[in-house]
Amino acid sequence: MSKIRICADSTCDLSPELIEKYNITITPLQIFLGDKDYTDQKDIFPQTIYDYVAKTGILPKTAAVSVGTYTDVFTELKKDCDEIIHFTISSEMSSCYQNAKLAAEEIGGIYVVDSRTLSSGIGHLAIEAAIMAQDETKTGQEIFDYVTSLVDRLNVSFVINSVNYLYKGGRCSGVAAVGANLLKLKPLIEVHSGKMDMAGKYRGNMKDVVKKYIGVGTNFETQLVANAGLIDKAKNMDEVKALYEEAKKEIDTLITQKELDAKAKEVSDAIAKLPATVDTKLTTEDQFMAAKDAYEAYLALYGAEKADVVGYVVFESKMAALKTAQQNATNDAIKALPAVAKISVADKAAIEAARAMYDKYYDYYDQYDETFTANEDALKKAEAALYDAEVAAVKQMILKLTDASSSEDVAAAKAAYEALSGSQQRAVKAGLGSYLYKLDKFEEMSIAAVKGLKLTAKSSAKKGSITVKWTVKGDASAADGYQVWKSTKQSKGYKKAITTTKKSYKNTKGLKKGTRYYYKVRAYKVVDGKNVYSDWSNKAYRVAK
Repeated sequence: MSKIRICADSTCDLSPELIEKYNITITPLQIFLGDKDYTDQKDIFPQTIYDYVAKTGILPKTAAVSVGTYTDVFTELKKDCDEIIHFTISSEMSSCYQNAKLAAEEIGGIYVVDSRTLSSGIGHLAIEAAIMAQDETKTGQEIFDYVTSLVDRLNVSFVINSVNYLYKGGRCSGVAAVGANLLKLKPLIEVHSGKMDMAGKYRGNMKDVVKKYIGVGTNFETQLVANAGLIDKAKNMDEVKALYEEAKKEIDTLITQKELDAKAKEVSDAIAKLPATVDTKLTTEDQFMAAKDAYEAYLALYGAEKADVVGYVVFESKMAALKTAQQNATNDAIKALPAVAKISVADKAAIEAARAMYDKYYDYYDQYDETFTANEDALKKAEAALYDAEVAAVKQMILKLTDASSSEDVAAAKAAYEALSGSQQRAVKAGLGSYLYKLDKFEEMSIAAVKGLKLTAKSSAKKGSITVKWTVKGDASAADGYQVWKSTKQSKGYKKAITTTKKSYKNTKGLKKGTRYYYKVRAYKVVDGKNVYSDWSNKAYRVAK
């Protein structure tokens, strides 16, 4: 019996849930936006790429997984298994297969499968292999032979909503792109012999196109199986039926052209009501952000076009101006802070206000805005100086204590010490040593304060994100931070999502539309290198949009 691990390139497009369920290791490709290098599905995701192309008109570039990366991944996996089955995107589309083969030959015990396809086609092969690998009597050779036999049986196809990316990539002319957009043509792309070819085209809005594509009105289920590329109908019938029901729900939620036009008018009306100019003092920011949310929600609908929104060009220009105003206001707040050498405890409010403005910009406008890097560096230096100033101030309070000090002075020193973060408290301890004899009850008091905190959580959802916020009853300063745990089940399966010092968490990754997610929060404090926790909050839940 041998232990077999399944591995695939990030081009397999498997969901996080499927990757975890079948214990599949992902080797990411590299993506280049301009002169910046990103790792697929780790520090860059599809929406970022779409936004970049929309903003710059420049398509990203990709690089195959290198021989060295494959060698590192395979070597690490072989520490805990006997054999590896690795799946790559078609060798006709990338050098991933060749690179993986070179790494596999060097290590041994590794079978590399040229999928001759892409996206979910690779994913189906990988899942089939993972299911077989659960049978400990199967060998790597047997699994390799079986999945290789499935390659030519895959039928992978997809419909493109817009030809704009084909035009940008040089795969069609400007005249053809304009004509296709005017006629609302949707190309049908199929994968044959490891390559992509246009097999046909549809005309109309996306709702009608999807119905034609999957064969609504004929034999919906059979056509879905064929077009989705599902393998072995008899073996996977339950899964096919589930996928069919899920796909049908998606189609049923598509709106008509009349409804789409009404949505476009609503957005147009909201834009028309906006002030003629952007207030640089940001007094009308909320009004603009409401219009922005409505605008983006409309564009997320199937068949939505910018051109159907009256005034969208001027609106986007105003939003750019608003973004600049927010940048300038944040810059001004950071620049107004004292020089690092002069920062004292008295500057805490100004530094926290500058941080709040920076975080607001980051959350509202652009999480990948490189122009703000230097400003945040200046802000971090100010925060570090404030950190040291607070430690120094508490040290001075404690050093002034004597055996004759009043209880009020000792209590004030305790309060100041307890207001510090855990790391600041450790810095005080390291600097004062035996002077802390006056404060020998601090830890006991801190533990009691954290354990006594009561947290109340609530949630809200927008397209692609769920935000969890919580309030704290008790002395919130007793906590060093908060842990947020997440699950798709109410009473079990919780995993830590984030550790934060904020009282909110915006979940943007790993969400599946239509799935209900549960969140619970607890406060913690580090005492002598160990975490002390409050009770859990209530469970806040929300369905992902």
